[in-house]
Amino acid sequence: MTLAMEKQELRDVHDKQNGSWKTIKKDQTCNEQLSPLEETLSRFGLLKNEIKVYLYLARTGDVKAGDIAEAISLHRTET
Repeated sequence: MTLAMEKQELRDVHDKQNGSWKTIKKDQTCNEQLSPLEETLSRFGLLKNEIKVYLYLARTGDVKAGDIAEAISLHRTET
């Protein structure tokens, strides 16, 4: 599974303290750390986009579907 490697170099992150979004450069070690987790989730039967949503929610907590869809470039109804 190559989900971690498909992700972009830049990532939008929500700052809960001031309610704004920031674009940050993602560290490559993040990909290496997420790969085993992505593989495990796929063994549980989650699809590629489901894994993306799961990991995004794990990082951010409660977020509206529209915000998730925008952040991970996925259609809102699929989110």
